[in-house]
Amino acid sequence: MSNPPKQEDPFVQKVLEVLGSRLDQLIPQQLSLLDRALGRILERHHHDPSTVTADEIIGAYELITEHVYPFEFAALHGQL
Repeated sequence: MSNPPKQEDPFVQKVLEVLGSRLDQLIPQQLSLLDRALGRILERHHHDPSTVTADEIIGAYELITEHVYPFEFAALHGQL
């Protein structure tokens, strides 16, 4: 997912369906980290988005927003 996503990309559509408006709340650093995490998930699935589960997508989101770069950390640094 390192290239600018196309709206018709099936993986992008799946991520949008699973995460929806939660994506709008992400700051640029979180979005970048999530993009890389989702790219790694897609690579592990041999670039077949149909085999990626909603739980994997949610897990990547939660890992980034709760553990790697939580919203509280961003707030402390004045980024929210």
